[in-house]
Amino acid sequence: MPLLCLVASTRQFDSVEHLLSNEDLDVDARDIRGQNALLHAAEVGDRRIAECLLDNGADIDLADRCWKTALIIAAARWENEGCAGVRLFSNFHRELATR
Repeated sequence: MPLLCLVASTRQFDSVEHLLSNEDLDVDARDIRGQNALLHAAEVGDRRIAECLLDNGADIDLADRCWKTALIIAAARWENEGCAGVRLFSNFHRELATR
């Protein structure tokens, strides 16, 4: 598992920021399930890490081997804050689409 995926999945925000400061890091590196760090952040419901990854160029449209995107995972996993999570990802997607 790529280190960035590991620290995102364990909600280690400071470690995510530190790793992202390395210019050679592939922000969309995938694990064996085809998930990048953004999908892991969505899976554990960490909007702060998700936002940080998106700010650093993570691909919001990337899908894992089961064809799930970060938006699909966030909508399915973020219980009471689900709508806020979906809005967060939707807003970033719209912003990126207009660039």
